[in-house]
Amino acid sequence: MQTVEQAIGIVKMMENKTKQSTPARIVAGMNKSFHQRQREAEDADPLNSAHQLAVLKSKKSTTDFFNALHNPTHPKHDQAIKDWKEKYKCDSGVVEKAHLQVAMDEGAAYPFEKADTAYEERVLRKFKPLASATTQHTMAMHQAFATAWKQKIFARGYRGDKTFLATLAEKYSLRKI
Repeated sequence: MQTVEQAIGIVKMMENKTKQSTPARIVAGMNKSFHQRQREAEDADPLNSAHQLAVLKSKKSTTDFFNALHNPTHPKHDQAIKDWKEKYKCDSGVVEKAHLQVAMDEGAAYPFEKADTAYEERVLRKFKPLASATTQHTMAMHQAFATAWKQKIFARGYRGDKTFLATLAEKYSLRKI
């Protein structure tokens, strides 16, 4: 999960990359898109062993958490009860997802991501100005928004889109339809 500050930093980074010439980007290693690199990684390791290891680690930490939760003599019992109520809202699914996210973040071991053009088109339609409110300025702002988002996808894929898109929409004064 990204914070708004991280998303703003990414927006600024992407704006700076647009100022570079294309040859400079190629020299910097940006000649392949995120999804091209993902396909190459999948070809090299079809089982995605790093992600599988992260899943196993998350299952272990989830089991340890529930052992601490259910055993009153466990040294971490009180903290586990507090987390169970406040952090996880008494939902075991939330516990599993949180532990998996932590394990994936530690090793940067995410599942392989495929390009999804339908998703991209759907997002761009959501933020497109209404026909009645379309001016040259709003269309230019939408185009700048689309360019910045496409550059982020090229560099980093779809991960973190929720906060990134919210930050871009606020920056370019766009409303979601």
